[in-house]
Amino acid sequence: MDIVNNLPVRRAGYSDRIAYLMSCMSKLAYEKDEASLTKQLKDFGFDLPSENIIENKSESGKGTQAFVATKEKDKIAILAFRGTEKEKKDIITDFNIEFEILDKDQAVHKGFFTAFNDVKKDIIDILEKLTHDNYSIFITGHSLGGALAVIATHELDRYNLSACYTFGSPRVGNEQFGDAIKKTPIYRIVNKYDIVPCLPFRGIWWLKYLERMITKISNKDVNLEGNEYFHYGNIHYLDSALDSGEVKNNISEDEVMENIFKKIFEFLFENSSENLESLKLKFFELISFHDCQKYCDHLKSWAEKENPL
Repeated sequence: MDIVNNLPVRRAGYSDRIAYLMSCMSKLAYEKDEASLTKQLKDFGFDLPSENIIENKSESGKGTQAFVATKEKDKIAILAFRGTEKEKKDIITDFNIEFEILDKDQAVHKGFFTAFNDVKKDIIDILEKLTHDNYSIFITGHSLGGALAVIATHELDRYNLSACYTFGSPRVGNEQFGDAIKKTPIYRIVNKYDIVPCLPFRGIWWLKYLERMITKISNKDVNLEGNEYFHYGNIHYLDSALDSGEVKNNISEDEVMENIFKKIFEFLFENSSENLESLKLKFFELISFHDCQKYCDHLKSWAEKENPL
């Protein structure tokens, strides 16, 4: 765990080592066994008081789960949200893509926003004390957990937040919602062909892609934009094979989305002649880019390369 020691926790800029640590915390958020979670966090030098395990257990709840791990030596705290699992409540949360309209023309994914609000008070109670004790607070999550991390950053921006790191996160709101996050930087990591960052499909980059395709076919300018979903913050793109471990920071949102859509269209339209077993293998290969462990492995490789011992 040497690469996660002596971290630059007092600066808000992107860090390869912090990105790796946050990916590991996002993965640990899926751990259901409290004893195992506590032990694994201890391996990273973090403590987890039982009262810092957050779960909405109400009958009408959305299954939202998170934890706040702390490392007193470095005065760092990490709020990590669990991502999507194969549970009815998670699926309902993900597919409730209607906008919740907030103040000042802000709009947010209703399912995600409701899921965060179910645990908001518990989180604030923990962060109030940590802020008073001068902890640097990071927020993170993978998949649905990444969406909740962005909403938490929006709702808790007044606290002593250092940064938000997300992995394979879907879009969560309109442009104004992101503009309202004034203080806390968001670092959004996307693994090559991970399809989840393209969601919800009615978002602006889906429309942009369709615009380019229609414009190319019809030879006429097309504009399909409206009140759409956006991504926020700085993108960091895991582009290369694991042996090189490259993380691209100088890539546009258009390039990332087009790479992903090209892969999807390739799967849909260029593999039609292959047998069912071959298609299954290619399908599972495609969705495997969303696996949180792949994010962890790639970011570890890159952090070790950029920070040799």
